[in-house]
Amino acid sequence: MEIGADGSLRRVYDKEAGREVSAGRGNQLWAYADKPRERDAWDVDEDHELEGEEITAVASLRDMEGAPLRATGSVNRR
Repeated sequence: MEIGADGSLRRVYDKEAGREVSAGRGNQLWAYADKPRERDAWDVDEDHELEGEEITAVASLRDMEGAPLRATGSVNRR
C-alpha cells in the first residue's frame, strides 16, 4: 500500500495475485453541512454530494509498518 501526501490511499497492490486492487484514490475524508429541508437526522437530500468539501489538510503521516500478512500506518488530519 502507498499513502499519498494528502492522506489518501494511492495504491493497493496484491502481491499474491500480482495486480492492483484499487482504482483511483481511496480512503478520502469528506465533510458535509447538515441542512435538512424537511426532517432531521437521516433525511439526506439527493444533491448533498454537491456541497461537500474534502478534508486534505494533513498534520502528520506515519509510514507503513508491516509484516508478511498485515501493515499499519497513520494519517492525522487538521
